[in-house]
Amino acid sequence: MARTGILADIHGNEEALTTVLAQLDDLGVQDVICLGDTVDYGPRPLECLALLTARGIPAIQGNHDAAVVGAMTWERFSQRNYESLAWTDKHLNGSQRQYVQQLPERLELGWATAIHGSPHEALWHYVKDAQAALLVFRLATERLFLVGHTHMPGAFCYTERRQVKVTPGRTKIRHFSEPGARELSLDADLRYVINPGSVGQPRDNDPRASFAVVDHEAGTARQVTWYRVPYDWHKTRQQILAAGLPSLYGDRLLVGQ
Repeated sequence: MARTGILADIHGNEEALTTVLAQLDDLGVQDVICLGDTVDYGPRPLECLALLTARGIPAIQGNHDAAVVGAMTWERFSQRNYESLAWTDKHLNGSQRQYVQQLPERLELGWATAIHGSPHEALWHYVKDAQAALLVFRLATERLFLVGHTHMPGAFCYTERRQVKVTPGRTKIRHFSEPGARELSLDADLRYVINPGSVGQPRDNDPRASFAVVDHEAGTARQVTWYRVPYDWHKTRQQILAAGLPSLYGDRLLVGQ
């Protein structure tokens, strides 16, 4: 049985990413992928990109990644986000900019398809409810999609009755030493959309960094386990303030919003 760590929405948060990578090491998970939005919002975009490239972690492009390097306009972002986009743009060097520009919009893993938003719109579609998930299942035939973008951990299952079952990670709790884990067995005959949650900016009222591990064999995913790990979010907040980024981006880290 192979195991793959799934990261998403790091958003320039080096403290969270370092902690998550250490946890994956402790779990013995060496195969890792990133579902996009490595940069923007946070104060350490260069360091986060360096961590991914140093470990050879494949990544895809998220909407914030694309906007920072000019691969999309900023029109769909909020006005307050312009400041952090401009700040991140200014701080990327040439090689890092080229790396982000060349990131693919999707990865075919053999046992799953990885995409930041969804096959409906790779960089912008939010799979945040059953209706959005149903659109994915009707548009595509893949058994398993790994997505980010919403910053919310959980899963959507397409049942035999062609209905979408919402399966938040918290519904099945396996007692695990802190930081805790939640797991879901995957039926080989059903289809799923799985979100690992956000490493660097959770928005489910839990400030701990979120990631997932998928167990798979012979081209079929068998189980997904969500993990939450505490990190020094106060340190990241201070880094955000010191960089002159909007204080909101630091304050929200303290409450997971």
